[in-house]
Amino acid sequence: MMRKFLDPIPTDARRISLQNGTRLYQVIGDPWDIEGDGLLVFTNDNFKIHNTKFRKKLRAQAREDYKKEVRELRRQVSQNKASKVCLTSRADLSYYAVIHSPIAACKKGEDLKEYREKMLVALDEGLNAAINHGLRRVTICLDGLRSHDLPWDLWGTLVFCRKGGCFLRRREPVLHVVFLGDL
Repeated sequence: MMRKFLDPIPTDARRISLQNGTRLYQVIGDPWDIEGDGLLVFTNDNFKIHNTKFRKKLRAQAREDYKKEVRELRRQVSQNKASKVCLTSRADLSYYAVIHSPIAACKKGEDLKEYREKMLVALDEGLNAAINHGLRRVTICLDGLRSHDLPWDLWGTLVFCRKGGCFLRRREPVLHVVFLGDL
């Protein structure tokens, strides 16, 4: 069951304005430190998170129920051959649900402008699924999106941030928190 009230956003969060009116805040930290209804993670078509380190952290935090649910999700996808946004229960996380939004990993030599468009489509599909399930606040973990061929210096600019203004320190996990009530 979702909590009735959510804790305030951390005071060090940086607000980013999107053209569609969505309220977005950038936070440097771990997704387990932000309270919300949903955690949006980017995965491949088989619902495997691209970044191995983040994937292991998430599985350790969520424990066995989450692993079982993701395995079942993978079985369903392999039978249907169609991959779309799916929600799994939070297991031991502080979130109500984990939203899995599939996107192919960035490949070496891929046009970064085109990849940014793919990311925005995956983000939009994930947020629409969150809205359809009545989620009020979603933490988008960009750490799970990281692939070996996505350059660190461009990583933030591909999503929402201006170049150079995205990280307090290089290689810090970057989170974006979205308020869905205003959409």
